[in-house]
Amino acid sequence: MRPLRRSGALQRLRATPLGARLAWRLICWRARLASYAPARAARLAARRALYPATAEPGLFSFLTTVWNTDPRFLRVLADSVFGQEDAAFEWVVLDNGSTDAGTRAALAEIARHPAVRLERSERNRGIVGGLRTCLERASGRYVLPLDSDDRLDPDALRILAWHIRRHGDPALLYTDEDKLYDEVFCYPYFKPDWDPVLFANSCYIAHLTALDRARALALGVYGDAAYEGCHDWDSFVRFWQAGATPAHVPEVVYSWRMHAGSTSGNIRAKDYIYASQRALQQRLVAATPHPERFAIELSPLFPGSPNWRIRRLPEAPRPIVTVVLGDPDGAAPTAWRAGSTYPAQRWTALPVAAPLALDALAEIARAAAQDGALVRLVADTVAPLPPCDDAAALWEAVGLFERFADAAMVGGRIVDARGRIVAAGAYLGFGAGCDCPDVGRPRDDPGYQGQMWQQRSVSAVAAELAVIDPGFLVAAIAACRDGAVSLAGLGAWCGALARRSGRRIIYTPFLTGRAAAGLAAPSRTESRRWLERNADVIPDTALFSPRLTRTEPGYRPAPADAAGV
Repeated sequence: MRPLRRSGALQRLRATPLGARLAWRLICWRARLASYAPARAARLAARRALYPATAEPGLFSFLTTVWNTDPRFLRVLADSVFGQEDAAFEWVVLDNGSTDAGTRAALAEIARHPAVRLERSERNRGIVGGLRTCLERASGRYVLPLDSDDRLDPDALRILAWHIRRHGDPALLYTDEDKLYDEVFCYPYFKPDWDPVLFANSCYIAHLTALDRARALALGVYGDAAYEGCHDWDSFVRFWQAGATPAHVPEVVYSWRMHAGSTSGNIRAKDYIYASQRALQQRLVAATPHPERFAIELSPLFPGSPNWRIRRLPEAPRPIVTVVLGDPDGAAPTAWRAGSTYPAQRWTALPVAAPLALDALAEIARAAAQDGALVRLVADTVAPLPPCDDAAALWEAVGLFERFADAAMVGGRIVDARGRIVAAGAYLGFGAGCDCPDVGRPRDDPGYQGQMWQQRSVSAVAAELAVIDPGFLVAAIAACRDGAVSLAGLGAWCGALARRSGRRIIYTPFLTGRAAAGLAAPSRTESRRWLERNADVIPDTALFSPRLTRTEPGYRPAPADAAGV
């Protein structure tokens, strides 16, 4: 089915009533297949003794706006709210102009609970306007927006309260989530800690979120209807741009219901999503040092859906020194040069034999640093993979270095002759030490939660196709100077240094190459030495969730007893 996503005929069919019904049936069938009930039950049992904190009175206020929600869904939500274990809370509910008799009857039942404050608006104020009304009526220290058709786990508030104490009363928090189709829990999203790169591509922080109420009011949260279709995203942008760093709660405590009227099951369910998300992307670009250098476009990787790409325009180039590792006149380097319209690039070459010529590479990096240039490494076995060419790859990297000041290295994905991933974002502690969980996926597979098609922070990228800050490259070479280092192992060495020094390594799907014969692996001696030297930064639980296994390909739930707090 994956290649059909790009079919214009299929997209036109999906826009018809028949196509929408067929697409929804396919989604429902896949949801049942994606159930993870045993792993979910095991984790719920394992975490009962891990979070002793209780939510004291006055800590939490739930916020929910309701407009003609199916009464069945409302009652499931209410049961999950009222079933919170050993937690005090307030629930501010706005009947946002509902006309459905069943909805209004269900709200009347809910209002009998002493924790509920039910208000009614005779007109529908919209999602943003309704939540603003709830926010202004709330009294808790933290406010937690709840969609009226979703569900909470019974220990959600207890876990949140524990993490609030652990993180020293942060301004805002977000949790992991899964989806709920009928009574089937599926598609768990075990998220990374705060990652501004992924956040600019995806509102991965929803759901459940908790916001400091006083600061939310001061920052104008839920105050602009332009963000009707992405209010959670807008809220976190406001806090982040005000200097707050979100705290991550790495537990699934919230289930986002899938039905045909929700964007969880039908991205076309709300026609204002496109405009809302574009407005938010414009805010992100406006906050960069040179917003005029960027364009906001629909991502070509997600046809027919509101997924945006911030693309660097071909102007004001930063100098680049491209180092071909191997034969500079080979077929692959020649293919890169054929698409080279980047106006500020200098080419050089080094032998690719192991060990790598570190002294010569360090000298190139020092000279590049004096010129204010970046260093691009490309192995002579890696050719550009269309539509990526030399200029597109370099503009992409330059834009990411400009947008994220802590960036040290930018890399992409490399496929083999069959179009299977052989290198992409890697994680410290995965596999043999620093491996990529996406190896073996087809090129047209969007990956776990669509992350293969999104820019994001990772532990490491392959040095065979990467752009590096020259000062960082010099430091990485110095860190591994006491032993033989291969090109295959250089990415992992850089990743360990980045983790240790607080620098960022960025993966982007818009920097792509093809290796006809795959990629070499580090020797056992080098891998063993790397593990010994870098045991202090393994595993990476910030960018690769502790709830995911590190021993199997892909993104599978970890055994419950192996994933503690």
